[in-house]
Amino acid sequence: MRDNIAAFGGDPAKATVAGQSAGGGAVWTLMAAPSAKGLLRADISASGAVSQPNDRATAMALTELFTKRTGLPATAAALKDLSGNQIQDLEDKLREIGPDSGSALALAPFADGSTIPLATPELLKSGGATDVPLLLGFTRDEFNAMTQDQPVADAALPAAFAAMGLPPSDIAAFRTAYPTDNAAQLLGQAQSDLLLRAPSFKLAEDRANRDQPTWLYEFTWASDAPRFKGASFHRLDVPFAFDCLEAPGVTAVAGDNPPQSLADAVHESWVSFITNGDPGNAWPRYTTEQRQTMIWSESPRVQADPFAAQRALWLR
Repeated sequence: MRDNIAAFGGDPAKATVAGQSAGGGAVWTLMAAPSAKGLLRADISASGAVSQPNDRATAMALTELFTKRTGLPATAAALKDLSGNQIQDLEDKLREIGPDSGSALALAPFADGSTIPLATPELLKSGGATDVPLLLGFTRDEFNAMTQDQPVADAALPAAFAAMGLPPSDIAAFRTAYPTDNAAQLLGQAQSDLLLRAPSFKLAEDRANRDQPTWLYEFTWASDAPRFKGASFHRLDVPFAFDCLEAPGVTAVAGDNPPQSLADAVHESWVSFITNGDPGNAWPRYTTEQRQTMIWSESPRVQADPFAAQRALWLR
């Protein structure tokens, strides 16, 4: 991109990379990779997710599991001629529930000792992300909408938490942090926090401690679509960021009248960040002194320390 973007009217000195979900996690990996140093002017991570752990030993174990379940070696030579649908079928086989199940993000960046010398959390903490500006955040509910039609009894929570690697004692802490949630919502929130919200918050904290330019947001506007009514779920912020509320499929997930004013505000902040490395004066940098966070609601606002109730859980 650096070597060729000028031919398309772009400026190689002003490159910004953005990603959502697993793509957001890939942004973290890229911004921390030594071979990418100096190539990017800014980064955007929306609901970023990285496999935990993503060290080399875990990667090797998952390649063995891939071969066991698919019959193919996990190599570029074996996979390069397959179609996207064929690759998806292989991933589905890898992710089947079983006693040897792998990570939900098994086909994601892992440390290989060279391109990615360390697992992403260690690489980021080592200062590998340098001073490249980062805009990151998450939605309020993320995966909660997926659990609403699945009744969960309170008695089932200890086993469900244990399956996620969380001790039963965390149930009380999550109830304190989310006092109005029922058991199903609490389980969905724990999944959302563990995979998406807590890692992004921790990254913002780590970068703020190093005085690295960082802006944090939470998208809280809730969908009015029947299937997702009342939820600010995973990916809902994307059509607002790209100002494409009239695109096909948006009303099915956002409802008939998503607020254009909110799309204008989110999109403007992204454009400003890509253009200037700063989302604008209305959105201050994230610091550990004030923890000012942009809350993207129908009436956007900056709020100081909105995750005080979750912080002890998220920073462990």
